[in-house]
This record gives sequence, C-alpha cells and structure tokens, in this order.
Amino acid sequence: MSMKYLSRFIKKSVITIKKFSMLQKFNLQKLKKMKHKKRNSSPLTFNFREKLGAGCFGEVYIGDCVQTGEEVAIKKEYISYKPPQLVYEMKVLRSLSGATGFPKFRGYWSGEGYNALAQTLLGENLGELFRKCNKRFTLKTVLMIADQMISRLQFLHFKNTLHRDIKPENFMIGQNNQDNTIYLIDFGLTKVYRDPISHIHIPMREGRSIVGTARYVSINTHIGIESSRRDDMESLGYLLIYFAKGKLPWQGIKAHDKTVKYGIILEKKRTCSPEELCQGLPKEFVFYLNDVKNLQFDEEPDYNKYREWFRNALLTLDEKYDYDFCWKHAESGELGKSTAKEDAPKISGELHQTPNKFHNTMPVLLRPKLNSISLQSTSHHHHHHHHHNNVNMIIAQPIKKAILPYWRQNLAFL
Repeated sequence: MSMKYLSRFIKKSVITIKKFSMLQKFNLQKLKKMKHKKRNSSPLTFNFREKLGAGCFGEVYIGDCVQTGEEVAIKKEYISYKPPQLVYEMKVLRSLSGATGFPKFRGYWSGEGYNALAQTLLGENLGELFRKCNKRFTLKTVLMIADQMISRLQFLHFKNTLHRDIKPENFMIGQNNQDNTIYLIDFGLTKVYRDPISHIHIPMREGRSIVGTARYVSINTHIGIESSRRDDMESLGYLLIYFAKGKLPWQGIKAHDKTVKYGIILEKKRTCSPEELCQGLPKEFVFYLNDVKNLQFDEEPDYNKYREWFRNALLTLDEKYDYDFCWKHAESGELGKSTAKEDAPKISGELHQTPNKFHNTMPVLLRPKLNSISLQSTSHHHHHHHHHNNVNMIIAQPIKKAILPYWRQNLAFL
C-alpha cells in the first residue's frame, strides 16, 4: 500500500515538475517576444540630409527623424578616429537632456565605420551673431547673456561635469519662440570633476596638457594645473569681455610654434590686471574676474552672486532685462557702425525661463544655420554646404541608461 502511494506521489511530482518546466519555457519565450517587440516596436530612424561640415573626427549633418519628422543635428564620428569622443558627449548629453539651455538627446548608434549622435537643432551660435553685430555686442546684450551663461555652467557643474571649452561657437540660440534662450553645446571635452554620489572632488594635479581654446582658457589651465569649476568661470569672464570690448589684449599673436604662442598669451593674461582688462566696462566685470580667479581648486563658485552683480550693472545702465538682444536689430540695419569703432581683428585658426536658476523644462527643437555646428574643439573647421541626392537611412539602436562613470575622466582629452 505504501509502495503504491509512493508510486502515485512520484508520478504526480514528475507531472508537476514537467508542467512547471513547460510553464517556465513558455514564460521565457513570452518574455523574449515581449523584449523583442519592445526593441523593434518603435525604432528611431533618421535620414542624413544636408552635410554641414567635416573635421578630422568625422562629419556633421542636418537630418530628421522619420517617425516624428523632427529635424535633428547628427554628429558622425569615424571609428578610425582615436580616441573616440562621441560616446563621452552622448553620456553627458543624456544626463543634461531636457534642461533649459541644453540640446535634447535624440539617439546614439553605430553604423558601418562610424558612430553617430543625434540631438536637437538650434539657431545661430554667438560667434556668428557677434560677426553680424560688427564684432561688438552692446553692453546690455552682454549683461543679459551673462546671466544665462552663468546658469548653464551652474547646471553643468551641478551635474558633476566641467565644460573645458568655453568659446563663442559653443553657445547658441534657439529660433522662433526659443530665440531668447542661450544654449550651451559641444560636450566632447567635458570631464567629470567629482563623484556623482559622494561628491568627492578630483585631486589637484600639475603637468596637465592645455585643453580648450587658447584665447579663453584660464591662467591655471595654461600652466598645466588640473581643471576645476573655477576655470570654466574664468574662461567665461574672458569671453564676456571679448563680447563687450570686441577684442582681447592677447589676440592676433603670431608665432611659428604653438608652444611659443601659448606662452606669449599666458604672459599677457598674467600681466594684464582685471582693472586694465575691464577698462571702460562696469565695475561688476572687475568684481567677477577677481572673484573667480581667487577661487580655491575645489571651491564652488557663487553663481547667484555673479548673476546679481551683472543684473545690478544692467539696472545701473537704466536698462531692462527684456531679451532685446542687439543681434535682433543687426539684420534690419538698426545697428550703426558706431557700435564697432574698435573692430576686432579677424580670428585666424580659431573658428571654430527665467534665467536666474537652472530649470528642467524641455527646450523646443529648432533648425540651425548651416555653419552653426561646432565640429572640433581644437582644430580648424571646414564648412561644406551641399545636398545629398541619395538620402542615407539609419536606425538608432536602443542603448542602456547612461551614467557618468566615476573617475572615468575622459582620459582621451587629458
């Protein structure tokens, strides 16, 4: 009797195990189908359309998303280009995506012999607008854009990242209802400066290579000290003075060797006091430059104080923060020649919403001018404008959520 019971029990157990095994297989197959369906249900497909330009690293295109019809900028990087920088830019862009004044991430994929990054299209960059305004922005315009530019750097630094290439071509405006917003772009030279969780700051080191554009880099960057938040802020100071005065004392230096040229630029930056550099400008420019140059290596800049200074300067001028930028009048001929009495020399080889807080609102995506994409932070730009008759179609593969890697400090660019 007990043997018969045991036999029945074993049979039932075997049937149960078989059923469980079959159910497991069914669930596994169902899960695979669901994953497959999810992966291919709505692939982001892009068309390459107009080629904006090319650099040593790859090409930049205007494209569009087939599913939405939305126009995008596509950066195409050759796999042969070493070291790759697009993957770093993608990670930073994903972490910033959706914040006011930053391009929206649209896709990242690998094709035959290249990697590509799709992001929002914007309007003209500040370098182009500066030239439209006879290489001089009105003081009112400089003070208004300073407010937004400080906010952009504050948010980037809040995201544990340094920009390290502050220059006119890396700030852009939107179009239509976004033309009052200043965008910060080009994150190929960015670097994580602190651990995202513990906020432990990277150590100060010496003997680093110069990173960025020589005209705007900080004195500490020149002498090989590790970059930190203070260096982005100092670079911004030089850029604002350049916009306000039309030139900087260390422009137009000619030398056969870059090292010699950088040495002369450094010496001029060292010997030119903030008071001398900001001569003819509101005292707030001197305050700003003195403050950022005196920051400790790991010290957080007082972004709110800087914005307040520049807003006070605007009030002193009896001007309103009304977004009436001078470039809005440049094309209509309202800007007189008197705005550029000391026209800056041509730059050779360097071509390249309340703004008081950073926000997480979604920027509208818009189309840029053909030559408004920054191609390579440290090389000459070559712009080629032509249409492609054969439209290349690619599919952006889904990627895992990008997290800025701890201590993976974009070693390629150090």
